[in-house]
Amino acid sequence: MEELLLGLIEKYPGAAYTLMVIGSLRVINKPLFSMLKQLVDYTAWTEKDNALLQKIIDSKAYKYVSYVLDYLGSFKVPQKKAEKIEDLPIGEQNK
Repeated sequence: MEELLLGLIEKYPGAAYTLMVIGSLRVINKPLFSMLKQLVDYTAWTEKDNALLQKIIDSKAYKYVSYVLDYLGSFKVPQKKAEKIEDLPIGEQNK
Protein backbone atom coordinates (compact mmCIF):
# COMPACT_ATOMS: atom_id res chain seq x y z
CA MET A 1 0.00 0.00 0.00
CA GLU A 2 2.82 2.35 0.88
CA GLU A 3 4.49 1.75 -2.49
CA LEU A 4 1.23 2.51 -4.27
CA LEU A 5 0.78 5.81 -2.42
CA LEU A 6 4.38 6.85 -2.99
CA GLY A 7 4.05 5.98 -6.68
CA LEU A 8 0.89 8.10 -7.00
CA ILE A 9 2.55 11.00 -5.17
CA GLU A 10 5.55 10.83 -7.50
CA LYS A 11 3.33 10.61 -10.58
CA TYR A 12 0.85 13.33 -9.51
CA PRO A 13 2.68 15.77 -7.20
CA GLY A 14 0.19 18.56 -7.89
CA ALA A 15 -2.77 16.47 -6.78
CA ALA A 16 -0.89 15.30 -3.68
CA TYR A 17 -0.01 18.90 -2.80
CA THR A 18 -3.62 20.05 -3.31
CA LEU A 19 -4.98 17.26 -1.09
CA MET A 20 -2.37 18.06 1.55
CA VAL A 21 -3.31 21.75 1.57
CA ILE A 22 -7.05 21.02 1.76
CA GLY A 23 -6.55 18.49 4.56
CA SER A 24 -4.29 20.87 6.49
CA LEU A 25 -6.75 23.73 6.18
CA ARG A 26 -9.58 21.49 7.35
CA VAL A 27 -7.57 20.28 10.33
CA ILE A 28 -6.69 23.87 11.27
CA ASN A 29 -10.06 25.55 10.53
CA LYS A 30 -12.34 23.69 12.94
CA PRO A 31 -10.11 23.77 16.07
CA LEU A 32 -9.11 27.38 15.38
CA PHE A 33 -12.69 28.63 15.31
CA SER A 34 -13.57 26.44 18.27
CA MET A 35 -10.75 28.02 20.28
CA LEU A 36 -11.76 31.50 19.12
CA LYS A 37 -15.35 30.82 20.21
CA GLN A 38 -14.16 29.70 23.66
CA LEU A 39 -11.92 32.77 23.97
CA VAL A 40 -14.76 35.09 22.99
CA ASP A 41 -17.11 33.38 25.46
CA TYR A 42 -14.47 33.63 28.20
CA THR A 43 -14.12 37.37 27.69
CA ALA A 44 -17.80 38.00 28.29
CA TRP A 45 -17.26 41.58 29.46
CA THR A 46 -16.51 42.72 25.91
CA GLU A 47 -19.36 42.44 23.44
CA LYS A 48 -17.44 43.74 20.42
CA ASP A 49 -15.46 40.53 19.99
CA ASN A 50 -18.64 38.45 20.30
CA ALA A 51 -20.29 40.47 17.56
CA LEU A 52 -17.20 40.33 15.33
CA LEU A 53 -16.81 36.56 15.62
CA GLN A 54 -20.53 36.01 15.02
CA LYS A 55 -20.34 38.29 11.97
CA ILE A 56 -17.45 36.22 10.60
CA ILE A 57 -19.19 32.89 11.28
CA ASP A 58 -22.44 34.14 9.72
CA SER A 59 -20.71 35.48 6.62
CA LYS A 60 -21.30 33.79 3.29
CA ALA A 61 -17.55 33.56 2.67
CA TYR A 62 -16.92 31.62 5.90
CA LYS A 63 -19.85 29.28 5.24
CA TYR A 64 -18.67 28.67 1.67
CA VAL A 65 -15.07 28.00 2.72
CA SER A 66 -16.19 25.70 5.55
CA TYR A 67 -18.51 23.78 3.24
CA VAL A 68 -15.85 23.37 0.56
CA LEU A 69 -13.23 22.25 3.10
CA ASP A 70 -15.65 19.78 4.69
CA TYR A 71 -16.80 18.44 1.33
CA LEU A 72 -13.36 18.08 -0.23
CA GLY A 73 -11.65 16.93 2.95
CA SER A 74 -14.15 14.23 3.85
CA PHE A 75 -14.19 10.66 2.69
CA LYS A 76 -17.54 9.42 1.48
CA VAL A 77 -17.93 5.78 2.44
CA PRO A 78 -20.67 3.98 0.52
CA GLN A 79 -23.23 2.25 2.67
CA LYS A 80 -23.32 -1.51 2.50
CA LYS A 81 -26.61 -2.93 1.26
CA ALA A 82 -28.31 -5.27 3.68
CA GLU A 83 -28.68 -8.80 2.38
CA LYS A 84 -31.24 -9.89 4.96
CA ILE A 85 -34.06 -7.99 6.60
CA GLU A 86 -32.43 -8.64 9.98
CA ASP A 87 -29.38 -6.65 8.83
CA LEU A 88 -31.44 -3.50 8.31
CA PRO A 89 -31.72 -0.87 11.05
CA ILE A 90 -34.83 -1.38 13.20
CA GLY A 91 -36.79 1.52 11.69
CA GLU A 92 -36.08 0.33 8.15
CA GLN A 93 -37.25 -3.27 8.58
CA ASN A 94 -40.97 -2.60 8.04
CA LYS A 95 -40.56 -0.61 4.80
